[in-house]
This record gives sequence, C-alpha cells and structure tokens, in this order.
Amino acid sequence: MIPIFLSLLICLNILGISEAKENPGTVINVLKYGALGNGLTDDTAAIQAAINATPPNGILFFPTPRVYYKITSPLLLKSNLKITGNSSKIYMPSYPNDRTTTIFYTNKSSTTSNVDISGLKLQSTNDVSGVGFYAHSNTSNVMGFDFENTSHVDIHDLSIDSALYGIKLSVRSNDHVFINDVKISNTATDIYMSHASDIHISNSHLDSSGFLLTDHHLHNIYIEGAVSNVFIRDVSFANTAGGGIQIYQESGFPSSNINITNASFNNCHTALIAWSKVKGVKVTGFTASSTPTILSINDAHGVTLSYGKIKLYRKLLLNDTKTSTDIRFDHLTID
Repeated sequence: MIPIFLSLLICLNILGISEAKENPGTVINVLKYGALGNGLTDDTAAIQAAINATPPNGILFFPTPRVYYKITSPLLLKSNLKITGNSSKIYMPSYPNDRTTTIFYTNKSSTTSNVDISGLKLQSTNDVSGVGFYAHSNTSNVMGFDFENTSHVDIHDLSIDSALYGIKLSVRSNDHVFINDVKISNTATDIYMSHASDIHISNSHLDSSGFLLTDHHLHNIYIEGAVSNVFIRDVSFANTAGGGIQIYQESGFPSSNINITNASFNNCHTALIAWSKVKGVKVTGFTASSTPTILSINDAHGVTLSYGKIKLYRKLLLNDTKTSTDIRFDHLTID
C-alpha cells in the first residue's frame, strides 16, 4: 500500500493538487482553484487565488483550456514565481470606458523580482475608438504586461495579440528584463520602456498591423527616457506607422547605450528614430525594406549604422537638426 500511496501523491503534486505549503518547485494547477477556461466564466478570482497560493519558487500551471481563460480585471504577480502553460490563451475584453487596464501587473510600491512567464497567449480585442495618439484607429485599452519596480523578469515563448501595449516597463525602475521568443501582433505599441536598464530582447517578432499608417506615434518599440543598456538581437519589426524603434527623452532623462544587432525592418514608416539627447546607439547587421526613412535624428549623439542591407524606398537619412553629432554610416549596401 505504501508504494501506491506515494505514487498517487506524486501524481497529485504534478497536477498542482498539493497544498501551497509544499516544498519549492510545487506545481499549482489553476483548475484546482476554480478556473474553468470555457471562455464564458470569469476566471479572474480563481487565477488570482492560484497565484497567491503558489509558494516561493513554485510553478503556476495553465493547462490547455477548452476555449480560453477569460479575465475581467488585472492579475497581480509576486516575486519568485514561475508561470507556464501549453500555449494556453488568457483573454481579457476591452473595458467599456477610457480606463486603461492590463492582464498582468506588479505592485509599484515594492520590488517584484525573479519572475518567469512562458507558454501563454495573451489576447484582447481592438474594438475601442482610439483617442490621442491612437485617434485614427480602433484599439484595445488592455495591456499584456504592466511592470513597475521589477528586477530579473524573464518573458519567453509566448504571444500577445490586439493590445494597447504588449509589454510596458515604466515609471519606476525595471532592471534585468529578458524578453525572448515573443510574438506581438495587432498591438498599438508592442514594447514600451521608461526608467529601465539592462533590457534584453531577442528572437522576437513585432508586428503592428491593423493600424492606420497616419498614426506616426505608434511604434514597435518605444523607449522614452531614463533607459540604459538595452540589447536587441534577432528581432523583426514590421508594419508600424511610426518607428520600428523610437528613442525619445522624457523630462530631462535621456537614454543611452542602445544596441541593436541583426534586426530586420519591413514596412515601417521609419526604422530608427533617435531624438532629444539620445547618446550611444549602435545598429549592426540589419536589413530594411519598404521603409521610407531609415534614420530620423534630432539632437542625437553617437549613432552608428553599420553592415546593413537596405532596399531604398524613398530616402536614407532624415536629419532635421543641426545639433546631432557623431553620426556614422559604415558598410551599408543600398539597392
């Protein structure tokens, strides 16, 4: 009887049916806490209860749902948490007013660290009339992730579709964030960052299809001040009305040391926009096609584009200020 009991206990633990007081590495299954994943029932409270019950360094598991996990309010993350699924979809409909919300968020009053999220599909619907920068398009008012005051966060092997922002790092310090093998599509701004450092984005595809090409404030990646040590490698940028990458100063806090390697820009209004006291931007080994402007600079310093292959669409360089310095082009092939 003892071997049978032990085998049963192990199986229950794998399914997340053990109690949260188990050892680190415990798997918590959201179904145990009442999530149904039928696309109709609001699973918000059940999923939040499962997050809260996951012990430090435990694993929160989303089994493949029958339809999708529907939520209607944000899910609060905590430190020392791993979330994974089998391409499991979490859907959050747009809010019925102008309020902005998110699927996952962190507590801004304390640091959230050591979070690993993978194997999910986050989705909303672009059915809200845009205002401000988004006035000419329908958007969602739901974000995928809204991170403030985070450290050592790993987001990988997941997708985000039809969101206002895919991943937002803002307001308070965010450091050592790793984004790998992520696909973001039909989203107004795929990745936004402010007050962040040591950000690594790799092997990802950012596609902002679905928005009017007149909305030039919409970017695949928007870096807005107090951001340093960003490393972007093997990322494709596509179908954005603004910049594939926009770098801009916010309230006197310029960004610096932005490194882009092996990027591709396709059907972007501008590949790279570097404005307002940006310092140290290196783009190496890139391709650009169907992109009217490769570089737009304004008061930028130390910007280098090298080893690029460009299918020239209209013009190569837009330099609309006399205050930019140390702008270099090296080993560019232009068709």
